[in-house]
Amino acid sequence: GSNLMNLWALNFYLKGASFVYAGDEVCDPHLPSLFEIDEVNWDFSKDISNFIKTLACIKKKEIYSKGNFNVIFQDNNVAYLSYDLNNQKSIGIFNFENYQVEINVNSSSTAEYF
Repeated sequence: GSNLMNLWALNFYLKGASFVYAGDEVCDPHLPSLFEIDEVNWDFSKDISNFIKTLACIKKKEIYSKGNFNVIFQDNNVAYLSYDLNNQKSIGIFNFENYQVEINVNSSSTAEYF
């Protein structure tokens, strides 16, 4: 559910390349082999490929490749991350356990929120 979507959003938000492998986009629980031909079962009811495409489009913005990446707050359940590039700012807050925490976000209204 929402934890899975948060993990995917975090995967694409973190600095560096994001990795989607052999059926991840349809939540195929089968662990594929790295060295053998292993077909993906595309008949799963949990297709998140459109969500992953959206994340991939966001990740292509210049701020994510050239911006300064900051870890502002993290604990076992919540991460507050950001990117800064020139006058641009992106803020990502990821909550994995419906954990309540108060986070002060000091940013202009022009920031992009994730």
